[in-house]
Amino acid sequence: MPLRFPPIVSLNLAGLRWGLLGLIAVAALLVSFPSQRAEAAHVNPGFESGNLSGWGLGNTVEGVTVVGPDTIAAGLVQSPLEGSFMARLGNPQPSSSQNQPIGQNELFQNFTINETFVKFAYNLWTYDYTGFDRFSIELRLTGSNAVIYSYSQQAWGATGDKTRKNTGWQIVSIPTSQYIGQQARLTFSAGGSSDTLYAFWAYIDSAESTIPPQVVDFPGITINGFPPSRDPASQTIHLTRPPGTGFFDISVPVLCPDGSTPNSVALIVGTPSPMSVSLTKGSGNDWSGRVNTPSGTAGQSFPLTLVIDCDGQQITIYIGSLTLIDPSGFITDAETDLPIPEATVTLQRLEGSNWETVNPYATNLDGSPQIAPKVNPQKTDSDGHYGWDVIAGTYRVLVQATGYIGQTSPQVTVPPPVLDLNLELQPLTELIQGDVDCNAVVNSVDSLKILREIAGFGAAPCAIAGDVNCDGENKSVDSLFILRYVAGLSVNQPALCTPIGDALPEI
Repeated sequence: MPLRFPPIVSLNLAGLRWGLLGLIAVAALLVSFPSQRAEAAHVNPGFESGNLSGWGLGNTVEGVTVVGPDTIAAGLVQSPLEGSFMARLGNPQPSSSQNQPIGQNELFQNFTINETFVKFAYNLWTYDYTGFDRFSIELRLTGSNAVIYSYSQQAWGATGDKTRKNTGWQIVSIPTSQYIGQQARLTFSAGGSSDTLYAFWAYIDSAESTIPPQVVDFPGITINGFPPSRDPASQTIHLTRPPGTGFFDISVPVLCPDGSTPNSVALIVGTPSPMSVSLTKGSGNDWSGRVNTPSGTAGQSFPLTLVIDCDGQQITIYIGSLTLIDPSGFITDAETDLPIPEATVTLQRLEGSNWETVNPYATNLDGSPQIAPKVNPQKTDSDGHYGWDVIAGTYRVLVQATGYIGQTSPQVTVPPPVLDLNLELQPLTELIQGDVDCNAVVNSVDSLKILREIAGFGAAPCAIAGDVNCDGENKSVDSLFILRYVAGLSVNQPALCTPIGDALPEI
């Protein structure tokens, strides 16, 4: 049975002894090389060679082929997202009456990561429904065998729904800046899982410049009025709820591919007996509804899928998952005792003598996840609640919220389950420009913490004070400005920007 526990975004500065000159050198290097959002260099990403050059095949019970526009049925053609070609895993079928063999069709590539993102697109087609067949993505370091990113999805729809369904082109953009220079393997897999009924196949293509129609505005999804936690690569949402308790309200901005308003939108909660909730058109493009939390056991996860009717064309899009979990803790305001929604909570585990942020995609030897849901950090919901199911170990969490001083929890050991790791955050009344760690002093540690934030190691408690050049975000130039201030050198801040060391306007 999974174990319960909380989250963190810890900065773990113990053992880091950086001198001022060393920090200046690092900051200077970062300033010299502007940020890039290029793709990591896997070759032939869009299969424009017309073949699988650069790619390898694993298990292929039906086959993996490179195709151009692909005829699925009379009058129905799937075109590549961009260019002239795409890869197809499995075989398309014109109706639900054709069978498929059990087993996967695997496509992979080994390559050296040398850019900051691995980016691609997929489009799934199926006649099957929730609980059957499987599509998966995995990006793994071949040296350490560590999983950088993993994602899997089954077919979708209510039991007995054998209509032809597809996800449309979905973009995945995996951050890889911290793995540059390392060897990796990217693997796609699609196929039948448990029986030979109803075809299931997938298309893979590059996503270098083309943006497909955004039927669902993922960043605009809210749960009980607040943005939920989401996967940084696919942007799909992740919800946590105590088993069988109450309900939640969801609002999703939806448009048809041509920009028109859908005829109807329904949310399918994939349980053993999938639950369908009809959403109601609200203001703008929003569709909303109330969803009862499914019953089940803690650690159990259910897919969330939208079915959108656009003048008779049925579009089905996977938007995320809901994981049942016993509450691990609540984040509240220390002065009012009210919950703090949208607080960022990151989970960290003690590995030897070091605290390490838990990789949400890490698995045990038997393939089971080490944490559920597979998202870290996590945002608190409208009740200020956060939580995970975890394997045995020693954990702590770091909590950050806009307008509050960040806080790190005490360490706790699981098992037994930890269900009351509650933290009260103190509201901020005054910030000092450049004091990103909220200790009322601007020094070289603040500069280092900005660099750690840029490198993806988490933001400091008062990170909003790090934008000392007032351009709207924390960058390496802000780190350098703070170092110049600490060294007593001149700092060329914009005229209307609060000087480093002075109090920022009250928040």
